Amino acid sequence: MSWRQLEQGELLSHETVITDKMAGAFVKLSDYNLRSLSYLNWAGTEKIGGKLHLTNYRLVFTSNSFNRVVGTFSIFLPTILEITNTSFLVDRRIAIRTQAQVFEFQIWGIPEFTARIVSTRDSIDAKTRKQLAGIITKEYPKLGEDFKTSGAAMIKVVEGAASFVQILEGLSHDGNPLRKLLHSQSAPTISSILNVVEMLGDTKKE
Repeated sequence: MSWRQLEQGELLSHETVITDKMAGAFVKLSDYNLRSLSYLNWAGTEKIGGKLHLTNYRLVFTSNSFNRVVGTFSIFLPTILEITNTSFLVDRRIAIRTQAQVFEFQIWGIPEFTARIVSTRDSIDAKTRKQLAGIITKEYPKLGEDFKTSGAAMIKVVEGAASFVQILEGLSHDGNPLRKLLHSQSAPTISSILNVVEMLGDTKKE
């Protein structure tokens, strides 16, 4: 199997990789029009094998090439509200909760990795958050090739939210480049866009 490393061109300005771990990200079958494979899809989910990278700005999950769903997605550290150990017996899992979503990963070495995430998140002050918001709007293509879903459906849901439109309108004087991302041929998943909105929306409130 091939678990790729993050390349320099995928990192945002002033972003560095702190550590990474083999991990599995759980996705809903219904989000990707996948057919159940019996016992492999308990509770209507599927584990996507890959790596979870911790940087000074975000968590980045990169899948390996042997999954039915492939790609990457990010969770910006300032949006993380809680990390819960949801392990049962030998199945080691964490749930990462933001204001709008819950991301679940199968991973080992949970206490140490969780502590590393929390300490890195807590080291990001208000000034750095504001700088990061500016970097995101300028360097959004570096967020990666996200897990694929229906771009048209995603745009309808996201742009139907008044708060999202207000955030887009207020982020820059010359128009926000994130609009191009929404309407691109390889638009990102609803989960990735929601996390960007959480990050930018919270920064705007400050």
